[in-house]
Amino acid sequence: MKKISVRDNGIGIPDNVIMRSCNTLCIQLVHLLTEQMNGSLRINNTNGTECVIEVPLD
Repeated sequence: MKKISVRDNGIGIPDNVIMRSCNTLCIQLVHLLTEQMNGSLRINNTNGTECVIEVPLD
């Protein structure tokens, strides 16, 4: 697995905002591209915001 992570140390994004924004074009594109590579996308909201994409190295 290869892991790509982007993190900030701000106040974070409230969970209800993340759930509503999952329908934005940007999140949809990242999610679809990650799926096409048989990977996974995670959004972590602890001590800032972190987006993690993991894809296999096949």
